[in-house]
Amino acid sequence: MGLFERLRPHPGWKDPDPRVRRDAVRRLADPALLTELCRSDPDGPVREAASAALLSLALEGTDEAAGTTAVSAIEDPKLIAQVARSGVHESVSRAALLRLHDLKALGSIARHGRHAVVRLDALEHLVDHQAAAAAIREELCAVALKSPHDDAALSALEHLTGSERFALPGEAAGAASSPAPDADFLSEVAAHGKSRAVVRRARALLHDRQEPAAGPAVRPKTDRRRQLRLCEEAESFARSAECESLAQHLGAAHDAWTDLVPGVDDDLDERFQAAILAGRERLKSNLGAREERLRHDEDARAHRERHIAPRLALIAAVEAAQGDDAPRLLDDACWEWNRIEAPDSTRPADAIEAEVLAEARALGGQFDEARKACQCRYETFVRERERAQHQEKEEAARRDSEQKRQEAARDKAANLERLQRLCERAERLLESETLSLKKAEPILREVRAALDDVPSVPSRRDHDRILDRLKAARALLAPRALELREGEKWKRWANTNVQEELCARAEDLLKIEDADSAARRLPDLLERWKTAAEAEPDRSQALWQRFKAAADQVRARQESLHAANAGKKIALCDRAGSLADSTDWTGSAEAIKALQAEWKTIGQAGRGQEKALWERFRSTCDRFFTRRDEDRVRRKQEWARNLEARETLCARAESLADSTDWKTTAAGIKKLQIDWKAVGPVRPNRSEAVWQRFRAACDRFFERYKRRDQIERELAAAAREAICRDLEALLPAPADAAAASPSGPPPAGELVSGIDSAWTRWQKSPPLPREHAALLTERFNRALDALIAAHPDAVKGTPFDTGANRLRMEDLCARLERLLAGPGAAVDQSLSPATRLATMWREALASNTIGGRVAEETKQRAAAEEVRKAQAAWQKIGYVPEAERRVLTDRFERACGRLMPRAERDAPAPSRAPAAGGRRFRA
Repeated sequence: MGLFERLRPHPGWKDPDPRVRRDAVRRLADPALLTELCRSDPDGPVREAASAALLSLALEGTDEAAGTTAVSAIEDPKLIAQVARSGVHESVSRAALLRLHDLKALGSIARHGRHAVVRLDALEHLVDHQAAAAAIREELCAVALKSPHDDAALSALEHLTGSERFALPGEAAGAASSPAPDADFLSEVAAHGKSRAVVRRARALLHDRQEPAAGPAVRPKTDRRRQLRLCEEAESFARSAECESLAQHLGAAHDAWTDLVPGVDDDLDERFQAAILAGRERLKSNLGAREERLRHDEDARAHRERHIAPRLALIAAVEAAQGDDAPRLLDDACWEWNRIEAPDSTRPADAIEAEVLAEARALGGQFDEARKACQCRYETFVRERERAQHQEKEEAARRDSEQKRQEAARDKAANLERLQRLCERAERLLESETLSLKKAEPILREVRAALDDVPSVPSRRDHDRILDRLKAARALLAPRALELREGEKWKRWANTNVQEELCARAEDLLKIEDADSAARRLPDLLERWKTAAEAEPDRSQALWQRFKAAADQVRARQESLHAANAGKKIALCDRAGSLADSTDWTGSAEAIKALQAEWKTIGQAGRGQEKALWERFRSTCDRFFTRRDEDRVRRKQEWARNLEARETLCARAESLADSTDWKTTAAGIKKLQIDWKAVGPVRPNRSEAVWQRFRAACDRFFERYKRRDQIERELAAAAREAICRDLEALLPAPADAAAASPSGPPPAGELVSGIDSAWTRWQKSPPLPREHAALLTERFNRALDALIAAHPDAVKGTPFDTGANRLRMEDLCARLERLLAGPGAAVDQSLSPATRLATMWREALASNTIGGRVAEETKQRAAAEEVRKAQAAWQKIGYVPEAERRVLTDRFERACGRLMPRAERDAPAPSRAPAAGGRRFRA
């Protein structure tokens, strides 16, 4: 693949990513390309996307040719049937229909096809199918019954009723004496058909078949006025100029007339049929006229596109031509104009051609005018351009001359500035106290060169002035340079002696055994040699060779020493490398530190290797210590997480240590102990402290758990003591304390609410053993009795009204005792003894009668019910002091115990009454 081919953007359906290809395929509209992708793409979803795009192109595409091509590429018969049934374009649906041969698919298209022509073609294919006549007849029946389209449904019904091949069973036999199966089918179509036209046709066929069987009969009276109105409406259709609306009116009128069949008059039927026929002829004429108008408009548009539109486009192009492209565009327009076909003016032309010919001739004149105007514009453009170019050349020449003049002035100014700087340098050098021959000779040469060829300067005055300065500088520098040259000769003679001394000292370095120490002294000799480098020319080279030979020998000894040191350091690097990946942090750290100490004892390894070896050794050591630090940080983080988890467990254990929900808390503490074992290690210096904290919390709970019964008793006793203190706080203070206290007794409402709250809390308090509860119960009752006695008016009408509660108890006891006294006790005591005796005698006789036993059982059941009611009422009685309550309770229980055995056969025994007269007020 070439460079340009690689740089050229590729379409998305060629992308190697299947997801990109799927997105690109959904946007493709080329059926050939989609077909190729369906067959050759390696990715299954891409092939499915291409198949879906082909189906969409066939169903809803705007291009009929592309839709037809897409249909030919679809292989699935179900999808082909879907296109034939629902395609937007009729040609695409017909192309899909031609590929179908399945009987069910043809029947489905005939029933539900989108286009009338396709539905009728499907019905014809169905009729001509090679399948059995019974199967085809079944599909025809389905079309006639279920199709909502009049054309397909009526055609199917005609095949069923007018063809011997598809005649329904019984129709061919011609049995008129009994209803045939086809009559049943026609009845079903007339009752449940989807098409109104088929329903009306089925009804008409049923009527025609039933009429001969019924024999001659008197025709019913017809609605002649409505028939006349329909005839007049149908006759008005022959004068209409509409098309679609006329077809709708014809169909509606025909449907209305069919609804009247058979109740129509023969003369009006002939008139209506003639009017309908005339209306259809009128519709046909209107459609032809409209087609003629459309054809005329299409011809006019075609003539204009052929002869007028190209000319208008060329005129617009010529009018828009500007600049250098105008001649080329004008020539192209003239060539195109001559190529346009001219209207034929020799043969007879209709009105369209005559109009087009006249307009074309008018456009020819307009084109000539546009061409001339374009030529004028171009000539004006050329003149203006030439004038602008001439002006630009003159301006460029003027700029060039000005630029040259300015450059010459700049050069003169630059020459003057350069000479002035030269003079200033020479003058500064003369004023300097450290003038040397090396600095004086170059300046002197430049001054002499400037005097030999003085460059041009801005003015004559500048020329004379700078010339005088140069001559003065030369006059002063020349003798100084000569003097320095003589001093340089004496300096070279002295440096020769110094160099001989340095050579001797360099040769003495070879006698030192420590090569590194000798090499360290060599740089000092080199620096001194640099200061005395200029010696006598005839001896300078020999002395330098002698000094260099000695220095090279010193360096060679040092290099051999460095090589040995490098070998030792390489061995240390290898040993350190073997320890760099170790996880024995303590032992390996000590070993590496020993290697580092040994490294310090080894000398230098040479300038070329020392840094590299040190970097290697240091990186190896750093890798180990970095790993050790990372591991230490990781362990610290793990210790911190574990410490946080263990402190959380400690906090949870401490929060549960004082709980009294023994069973749940014990399970929770054990769960915390299991979780503690699952937590990893922590920092050693914190491990014991956090363990002691957790263990102390657990031990505190389990110590309390061992003595949980005692704790519960203590809590219950403390709660009851608090209730007693609250009640005692409501008691009135002694006289001296009341006088000292500014506040009086509490209000009645607060007093009752306080008593009720204390009583409710007492009832809900956990029970205590009898030996512990006796004193507290006595204290509570004593405080409550004293409080009620001190405020009798405040508790009146409340459950703590002891007087009312005592009376209710006495009343209940009296009621039960009256029941115990029997029937005689119920007799009025105001009667005389004889009367009371007679009454008792009558009751005894009544009990001995036939119904006496029944009456006795009824009384016993009534007594049991009365006892239960008394017990329920007793439970609702409020508070009564202990002494009175105990006496009344014993009295009430004795009465209940004596009454209940009588009724135990008829009613279950009620629960024993509470000791204090009610569940709520139990002490």
